Amino acid sequence: MEEQKPKQLLTHVEARIIGCLMEKQHTTPGTYPLTFNALTNACNQKSNRDPVMKLSPGEVEHTVKELDLRGLVRIDYGDRANRVSQRMSTTYDLDKNKQALLSVLMLHYPQTLGDLRRRTERIIDWADNTEIELILLELMELDQPLVVLIPKAEGRREDRYAHTLCGEIDAKQLEMIKTSPSHHSSEIKSDRLEELELRVTALEMSMQKLLGSEPSE
Repeated sequence: MEEQKPKQLLTHVEARIIGCLMEKQHTTPGTYPLTFNALTNACNQKSNRDPVMKLSPGEVEHTVKELDLRGLVRIDYGDRANRVSQRMSTTYDLDKNKQALLSVLMLHYPQTLGDLRRRTERIIDWADNTEIELILLELMELDQPLVVLIPKAEGRREDRYAHTLCGEIDAKQLEMIKTSPSHHSSEIKSDRLEELELRVTALEMSMQKLLGSEPSE
């Protein structure tokens, strides 16, 4: 088995950028690689992001250039627009299943198996939660783990999973954030927006099938 490359720690902004690129690569392949404008919008989405960020175009561009120097993204320079793609899947030898799970973990606070299945079902048709659990176990058993399990805390019914690309996980601090009233309210709003987006996408696909047309990019 090929030796794992040293893990490169990311800032939270870097993780957001790579997570967005990995997500959009599989959910909207027709617009991937992303322009800098599309990438900024993806980073600042209010739905399917936890926490929500407000990154400036300049901050995104500067961070992307830093990641390009580290070999974690690639910038394709064009006449009309420059586009960005992620290279982390190559760096860490991540297949589509692992990319789907890691992208969700990079875009959210720790997730349960059910959360991960729901948020990745547009990309992967999982057989069951056990399949997800086995892949997470592979990511946890690497010489330099990319995922860590957070045992269920008081008041919670399930274990959760988090990525380690930004360093060690402070489970207690995360629990304080997740249980705060303001966070709970924003999380509900985000989940509702995400649910509406999924419904709209499903309706668009149904209409396209009825009309016999191909999805627009």
